[in-house]
Amino acid sequence: MLTPLLHLILHGKKVSYVGPRFKLSAAAVYATISLASGESLNFVVSLSPYYDLRASGAYKIRYQKFVHGVLETHSAAAKATIVSNILTLQVNGVSNAVLEEAARRRLLLSSKKKTAASPRITFSDECTDEQKATIKAAIAQAKEYTKQTQLFLANHILKETAL
Repeated sequence: MLTPLLHLILHGKKVSYVGPRFKLSAAAVYATISLASGESLNFVVSLSPYYDLRASGAYKIRYQKFVHGVLETHSAAAKATIVSNILTLQVNGVSNAVLEEAARRRLLLSSKKKTAASPRITFSDECTDEQKATIKAAIAQAKEYTKQTQLFLANHILKETAL
């Protein structure tokens, strides 16, 4: 999901979406419904696994989706959005397993940074110099890959779920 369908606001600030991120394919006709003018639909939605609801307060919730990809038209209407009324919901701080796991992983990553030491590499006498060089290069690449992965997680994934 590139943009959340629901938008939550608390104290004038956007509430972080912490749920899974995935890209949906374009809506197919068989996966759509039609509503007559004035008709509505009601759904029960669990928000706490997907949004950071740890702070207590009056949350304003709205469904919003760009029509592009929903309507098969090339008119100006295709640039419109479907927007619901705002629902205000009083929440008394709800824990979130995703955020707790992110905090645990951040702590684990920070402790590993302090204690991680490169192991000493030893080779048997049967390894050629070329094999040794190949192994050393592979280890260096793996270390760089790990470093870049940790930077990405820290700057993109874990940062979004930080306290």
